[in-house]
Amino acid sequence: MEAKTHKATHLTDWNGWIKLNSNPINDTAIGNKARVIKEVSPDVLILLEIEDRASLLEFNKYFLAASYKHIHYLETNDSYGRGIGILMKEGYQVKSMKSHVNDADENGNPIFDVDLQEYKINTPNGTLITVLSTCFLNDSEKPAPTNTRIEIQSKRIAEIYKSLYNTNHLITLVGTLNVPYYSKLLYPIVEGTDLKDVSRHRTFDVDLDKGKDSNYFRLGAYKMGVNLKQRDYLMLSDRLYKAVKNSGLIRKGIWFKKKPQWEMLKNIKNETHSASEHPLIWSQLKIG
Repeated sequence: MEAKTHKATHLTDWNGWIKLNSNPINDTAIGNKARVIKEVSPDVLILLEIEDRASLLEFNKYFLAASYKHIHYLETNDSYGRGIGILMKEGYQVKSMKSHVNDADENGNPIFDVDLQEYKINTPNGTLITVLSTCFLNDSEKPAPTNTRIEIQSKRIAEIYKSLYNTNHLITLVGTLNVPYYSKLLYPIVEGTDLKDVSRHRTFDVDLDKGKDSNYFRLGAYKMGVNLKQRDYLMLSDRLYKAVKNSGLIRKGIWFKKKPQWEMLKNIKNETHSASEHPLIWSQLKIG
């Protein structure tokens, strides 16, 4: 019996191989991400760069012991297909969700390289909080265009924030902005609104670097003795900032290649075991 041979044609456009866009994430790394989250066990958790909703559901079920009862996921403009997820414990409920993936600049192009997402969340005592979640891209090979994009996105966020502030003063902005707090690129947010970064709060707690680095402050870092470049933010409107009881940063899931050094999870032996390249930033609020 003669075997049949299948050939690619101009109709299929198949070139005989399959491209893989990503590699499986190390199981140790996934477990470490869960360990960091469990240490804080937040009532509301925002996660960036999520592959899909199915992955988020599995992570909650198998690594977080199904701690979160309400899970939402929205896709973004990310070229790799990654989205943003929000997980909430019992008693918290998303009343509405809004995506800004289609917000366009004067040339008709999307303003947000990823997205700016709005969540209106009801707390167990009935207080309504608005959460803005975003992620700015970081392209060190093209600093000038990237800087322009960040400034445009910052201006748009400030506009949206001011429109929301007319009806609700309990607003938080969370995400990766990829530039330090003092950057002029964040000026529309930092100086144009009443949002304050939680790392400036008197309660902000984080393990210091080891040895002489504990007395050193690196430009663009979170604070003295925490010489990790600030890229990630939890910013609070004035009323929420005044309601902060405790806050902090956990970076023990991040692998350090060289000094400065900090306490890591004991099972992190190399970079593939890292929970993330980003710390977990948290705050405890007394509201209602």
